[in-house]
Amino acid sequence: MAFDGTEGGQITLVDAATMTASYRTANRGNRLGHYIGKDILNSILGQSG
Repeated sequence: MAFDGTEGGQITLVDAATMTASYRTANRGNRLGHYIGKDILNSILGQSG
């Protein structure tokens, strides 16, 4: 799958609530988020291709 920078888009609050509730149910007891520092993110974004 190629990415061109136009991925994603707006979703409704109802859809967002449904998606996050589903994720929390499927991942009980697991981490609900993860922080990525700007240096690592910029390193990923700086890769060619």
